[in-house]
Amino acid sequence: MNNPFEALEKRLSSIETLLIDIKQKPLQKENTDPLLDFLEKEKAMEVLGVSHTTLWRWEKAGKLVSRGIGSKRYYSRSEIMSVLEPNK
Repeated sequence: MNNPFEALEKRLSSIETLLIDIKQKPLQKENTDPLLDFLEKEKAMEVLGVSHTTLWRWEKAGKLVSRGIGSKRYYSRSEIMSVLEPNK
C-alpha cells in the first residue's frame, strides 16, 4: 500500500502550482455591459468640468452627441475623451 503522505504531498504540490499560475496571470474582465461606455449627463459635466449650459451648447454645435433613454441623457465615453484631448 502507498504511503498516504506521498499522495497528500502530490496533491498539495499540484494545488500550489495552480495557485502560482493564477497569481501570475491577471484577471481579464470583459466589458459586457454596453452602458459602461456611456456617462450620465451629470458625470459628463463633472469629467469635462463644464456646466449644463456649456454641455448643451457643445451638443447643439455638434461637438458632442447625446443619447436618450427615457428622461436621462448619456454621452459616449470615447467622445468625451476626444473633447478632452488637445487639438492636434
